[in-house]
Amino acid sequence: MVSFHQHLARLTLTPRSEAGIPLPSGSIFLQSFALADGSLCLKASLSWTDSEHQPALSVYSTPTSNWKLEASRIATTWLEGPPATVTAGVRSEEFAPLAAAVG
Repeated sequence: MVSFHQHLARLTLTPRSEAGIPLPSGSIFLQSFALADGSLCLKASLSWTDSEHQPALSVYSTPTSNWKLEASRIATTWLEGPPATVTAGVRSEEFAPLAAAVG
């Protein structure tokens, strides 16, 4: 989906691995806008199905900008998937009753 008038685009992706196994799907939402100094910026918001993690990558237009490299960086970040959710387990032996510590 692209809206040239609003400078927005959304790519919905469902990649497949080399083994043909489907990988997590999601989307990349692109927004283009002019900064206060008149230079252009592209913001890529990444999302994956069943993930709350939604990083945003910004690409600023400069005389040395390599747009193919920046597009590759955005695609690689998305293909790596969301960061693994780490749940910290608490072991009961780490905590002693407060009375034992005071005693």
